[in-house]
Amino acid sequence: VQPNNYSTFYDDQRQNWSIMFESEKAAVDFSKQVCIAKCNSSPALDSVLCQDLLLGEGQGVEGGDSLEVAYTGWLFQSNGLGQVFDSNVNKDKLLRLKLGSGKV
Repeated sequence: VQPNNYSTFYDDQRQNWSIMFESEKAAVDFSKQVCIAKCNSSPALDSVLCQDLLLGEGQGVEGGDSLEVAYTGWLFQSNGLGQVFDSNVNKDKLLRLKLGSGKV
């Protein structure tokens, strides 16, 4: 996810591809479909997949940095996004975590 409704992807040969979308909503919807495709091609359904949907604000982050994030977790059902099982998107508090600590 990049500014101005752009997203960047890499293929198996590490070829870089950028796509510009008409709107932020179109970019978010496409990113959700990328995550669904990853899940459908995963050999095991017991793993957690993450996909950025929106570009964050401020500086880039590195291991050891403390972050506050808004998130939504969906169950994977019928080869697509199912029921939301957790979210803090419409709440007053963001989730605070340290990048790379292995803890949430």
